[in-house]
Amino acid sequence: MKTLLLLLVTLFSLSSYSQVDRRVGQGQYKRHYKQKNIEEINDETLTKLNKELNLDGFQEAVAKNLIADFNKSAKEVKEAESLKNEEKSELLIGLAEKFKFKLFEILTEEQKSKYNAMLSGENKKKKK
Repeated sequence: MKTLLLLLVTLFSLSSYSQVDRRVGQGQYKRHYKQKNIEEINDETLTKLNKELNLDGFQEAVAKNLIADFNKSAKEVKEAESLKNEEKSELLIGLAEKFKFKLFEILTEEQKSKYNAMLSGENKKKKK
């Protein structure tokens, strides 16, 4: 009787142990993120700008082109293997400043202040 009980306990413990994934490493907790293509990113950015700044038709068309150019250039910089990370960072900051300057050319004063407030709010979120 004791032998049978011991055999059953061993059998159940082995079967439950074999069902647990005992791997250690990155694969164990892997999250599957959906990679967005550049058009989706451009559309989301334009939608956010339009919502926050109430762009008119002309401003929306110009902003769409500016966003597309910025994201295309940023992608090229990020994928450049000949550049060091510091150089990439400096180029991306320069591209962002260029984007902001060109965007400010088409915005009204009220929209400029809203845009600056929107940027400072995003920077506060990143610092937390």
